[in-house]
Amino acid sequence: MSLISEPSKKEVSCRDKINGSLPIVFRPLRWLKDRPIFCRSPSFHIVGFGFFAALGAVVSSVVFQVALLYRGLPEAQFMMAIVFLPVLIPCVWLFAKLLNLAFVGSEFIRHPRRHLAATGFNVHGGILGAILWGWACGRLFGQPAFMLFDCLSVAALLGQAIARVGCFNYGCCYGRPTDGPLAVHYTNPESKIVRVNPSLHGIPVHPVQLYDSASSLLAFGILAMHLPLALPHGYLSALFLLYFGINRLLLERLRGDLFVNYDPKGKAIRVTSRLSVGMVVAGAVLLW
Repeated sequence: MSLISEPSKKEVSCRDKINGSLPIVFRPLRWLKDRPIFCRSPSFHIVGFGFFAALGAVVSSVVFQVALLYRGLPEAQFMMAIVFLPVLIPCVWLFAKLLNLAFVGSEFIRHPRRHLAATGFNVHGGILGAILWGWACGRLFGQPAFMLFDCLSVAALLGQAIARVGCFNYGCCYGRPTDGPLAVHYTNPESKIVRVNPSLHGIPVHPVQLYDSASSLLAFGILAMHLPLALPHGYLSALFLLYFGINRLLLERLRGDLFVNYDPKGKAIRVTSRLSVGMVVAGAVLLW
């Protein structure tokens, strides 16, 4: 079953109306959406998605270090955490990629090179990679793993808020077609949404990447305010799990790419939904 149909005159009129009434504060986002490649040269390109992903990684690593200081990590262990921090990024990347390939399933076996080169990742896998890194470092430093998880949770939210802007720029993780007032449309042939699904060219869709970015930024602000407080280890981790699971369940049904790109029957959606429900349950148990 296809989610996409040819644009009707009503849809085109609605799209023009949306673009014409776009508030000026949102126009930089429209500019960003239409330029997935920032810079070109004969030897390399600077892709917006990579720029925002790198920026998110750098900013979240700084926030993680600040959070460790707030939580009172001894100086010797703090220096060890800085030494092992570069290992965190490949851990997150590896598990996010592995879980994404697991969802691709038999398609990966048929076209392994194409899927390995693609920019598809699964954030649940990335969280698993961060948890394993935190557990290993906690054992190594002789510190409670949940203390590290708390700091990672705060840092991950800001990193997620930045990285989702990169998804918006690249045209991945896009939303379902809509005629709502916040709808956006992609026309640049280099945007992933247009390359993978040409029938979505110019069709208004939910900017679900920006929904996720805004909610992650709000959650970051709430958790960051808790850092100076003398809270038990695991409290911020519990809030993170609750937020992430609920947020994912709410936004996932607005995602169009999960159905269209490689999973038209929605099997992976059901798997990720169960993972999100598991995170909510784990967060509730940990909070209790």
